[in-house]
Amino acid sequence: MSLDAFERITDALEAHGRIVRPNGTGRAIAQCPAHDDHTPSLSIAGSEGQALIYCHTGCQTVDIIAALGLEMADLFDRPDGATYCYDNGRIVHRTPAKQFRQAHTDKPPELYRLAKVRAAVAEGKPVFVVEGEKDVHALELASVTATCAPMGAGKWAKIDPSPVYGGKVLIVADKDEPGRWHAQDVYDSLIGQVQAVAIFEPKVGKDAADHIAAG
Repeated sequence: MSLDAFERITDALEAHGRIVRPNGTGRAIAQCPAHDDHTPSLSIAGSEGQALIYCHTGCQTVDIIAALGLEMADLFDRPDGATYCYDNGRIVHRTPAKQFRQAHTDKPPELYRLAKVRAAVAEGKPVFVVEGEKDVHALELASVTATCAPMGAGKWAKIDPSPVYGGKVLIVADKDEPGRWHAQDVYDSLIGQVQAVAIFEPKVGKDAADHIAAG
């Protein structure tokens, strides 16, 4: 049976003599292979379709993977990357090289996890708006509802935001200029349409996925 990405990464760490300790379901903390790590500082989390890793001392993901003799594709359950299926049948595929392509584009762009978004708003639960599907899956590990527009930053105007109207929205901005512009676009579109809306940045890392990976 083939390994999922989380198992692949943790097995590779152990094969390279690194201490790996479980840290909850689908989570582990380990010695980072990219630096002399006496106190385990590498967090690993199994997300839908891929593994998330974060070194608390600042090692880059590409260097961590290279130190294990792996490739970026090994962070995904499937070697061709991750496929994100929208409720209406539209598909976004992300390659390990962070290239994106879409299928079933005859279906209109819509919010990711639309049915869950509608349910959260109806139940008075907050909805997190993030930049991409990877971040949505990461936040779902924290048992919250999250969504995004297809194809990431700068595409919010292409979707119908009305499913979040009347709700409470927390926007998580990536820590870069496009991410902050995107978050502001989302914020501006929701003023006067929702009960509450606010922009946050992740406390740790560049984006929501880093924050969740870091634990």
